[in-house]
Amino acid sequence: MCLSHDPGRTRKLAARLEKKGYVIGYKVLRRYLGSLESIYKIWYGWKPGWNKASDKKRQFFITQANRFGMKNNKSVKYSNVRKYTPIYEGIHICTNKKAAQSILNDFSPYWTIIVPVKCYKNDFISSGYFNDRTDSPSAVFTKVFLTKKDYEKALGGEK
Repeated sequence: MCLSHDPGRTRKLAARLEKKGYVIGYKVLRRYLGSLESIYKIWYGWKPGWNKASDKKRQFFITQANRFGMKNNKSVKYSNVRKYTPIYEGIHICTNKKAAQSILNDFSPYWTIIVPVKCYKNDFISSGYFNDRTDSPSAVFTKVFLTKKDYEKALGGEK
């Protein structure tokens, strides 16, 4: 999955995160053999609790967050970052359910499902659109939280 960075959307989401401390995002996942996994990186299994990007990339994320206008978890001026700069790394989420539904429609509805995840301001990198699709506002975080209740609900009876 790739996020096309948008400075305006990043500022808006940063402001929402500053007020509340977190936002609810939506992740499209695939049900497979009693577990959930990413639809783009099928080797990445999801579990209840924290789902993190790899530790090796955490410094990269800090650098990216600073580059995309976040310093000390506060939005700053955007000087030399081009609009629609692609961001490949990190956990990509949809910022609303309608956006997640538009991605879900590209896959088999039987195998895929939308799950809500909690995304915190300290883990925010950037916001924009999924692959330049303006119908799919998205954001990137270093980690997100999936509740056990939502995990089990997503699996349904397929354990």
